[in-house]
Amino acid sequence: MKANLLLSTLLATAALSLPLCAQSPAPADSPAAAASPAAAAKSHYGGTVSSVDATAKTITVTSKKQGTKTFSVSDSTKITKTDGTVITLADIKAGDHVHGSFDTKADGTLEAQTVKAGPKTPEK
Repeated sequence: MKANLLLSTLLATAALSLPLCAQSPAPADSPAAAASPAAAAKSHYGGTVSSVDATAKTITVTSKKQGTKTFSVSDSTKITKTDGTVITLADIKAGDHVHGSFDTKADGTLEAQTVKAGPKTPEK
């Protein structure tokens, strides 16, 4: 009798949880499928500029925590001073402190989404 009760309980639990497990994946053209975890979460960086290559549109930043990383700068990258003043890549020099956010592209390149030149300010 106990075995039948246990078996019935297990079958009922499996039958009730089956619809939860059988959800179909998101279609390839849906926003949920397009947003991979890497694309959804922006990473942050900060450190001292080692070099700027205006021709290649890259900036190399060195920090104790993250080591040396080179970021590509696109036309959509927002480059400002920490006070919000808009500047260009040409305004950033080796030795400047910068911080911001970046995305890692499918090919492994790091693309800066924001570059803020100057010391990091406390968030409001």
